[in-house]
Amino acid sequence: MVQARAGPATVIPVRPARFATRPDAFIRGCFPDLAKATPAGAPRRLANSHVWRWRSPACGMVFVKWRPLGAVGPTGRDGAHHAADHLRERGLPIPRSLAGLDGAPWAEGSGLLLDAWVAGTGEDPYADRNPFAPLVHAAHALALGKMLGEVAHHRPTKAAHRPVAEPGVWADTSWLAGDASVVGPVPDGLPHLRAAWAEARPLVQTLLADHPWPGGPECWHHGDPLPRNMLFAAGAVSCLFDFEGWTTGPEGLDLALAVAALAFPWPVLTAGGDPRPEVARLLIEGWSATRARPDAGALVPMVVLGRVGGAFRRARQMAQFGRIADGLPFLSGSLAMLRWWTGPEGRDWRGRLA
Repeated sequence: MVQARAGPATVIPVRPARFATRPDAFIRGCFPDLAKATPAGAPRRLANSHVWRWRSPACGMVFVKWRPLGAVGPTGRDGAHHAADHLRERGLPIPRSLAGLDGAPWAEGSGLLLDAWVAGTGEDPYADRNPFAPLVHAAHALALGKMLGEVAHHRPTKAAHRPVAEPGVWADTSWLAGDASVVGPVPDGLPHLRAAWAEARPLVQTLLADHPWPGGPECWHHGDPLPRNMLFAAGAVSCLFDFEGWTTGPEGLDLALAVAALAFPWPVLTAGGDPRPEVARLLIEGWSATRARPDAGALVPMVVLGRVGGAFRRARQMAQFGRIADGLPFLSGSLAMLRWWTGPEGRDWRGRLA
């Protein structure tokens, strides 16, 4: 019997280590371009992911990010990369991604989705700071607002970039309307979620009675416009990354989220600290260099409520992963924020913003 000659063997790269025991070796095995790269410090843990800074002789600074396969963000992995590619092609300082073993701009393994982004040049002064801490330089507020305005100016319009309808899309405001407000953003919530919403709902209704959520067409936004997602150089944003939260919302929503986190951070307010009006002014001034400032009355509900739906949905997501304790800070933080904004000091600031 004459046997057919076997073709050339297919070589399948083998990762040199398990992620749990040797994460650095595992990452090098996932991304060929990082074979000679080394970590710069320890990984930074976020709500549902980790970010690790690396140094590569060929690429410079690289950010490696991983999260569970079931927690990839509202746009999914394709949407996040499409958004980054779109903005980079239009000249914005958006990092490019490194290819994994199969050539895709990501890698999978050990139940994780991993991305590696070439960050380029610039300083990373917010990597290890609390996201609600004062800015390192006041000028960063101006630069941050300007970058958000430029992102809004160049945001994609293709239908393919629209986020999927899943329970993690915090910019879905259907929970603010009509009978939906009874169940809020947690229609299938666990008892601790339902109890938190029972306390939050009347506060949300009070705010909406004074400042209705803005209507009109929804626009694209980065979704997590904090300085920890940026590098700075020469007084400007030199790199903007982390498009996992890329989604839609009213005009100026990114600006409002930055104002809420940096000028009116709920941990500071609820601890008796003072707001930072100069930061809000600079953020709005930077945005206005590229885009018209949103209507003042419309800015208030976005500043106050822009994170509420996301906080409750994130707490539910953590509960579904069996991590109820990790979701509790989102609930307590939202309630504290709502109490402040509906209290005497918050009412005074609402009048100033509007």
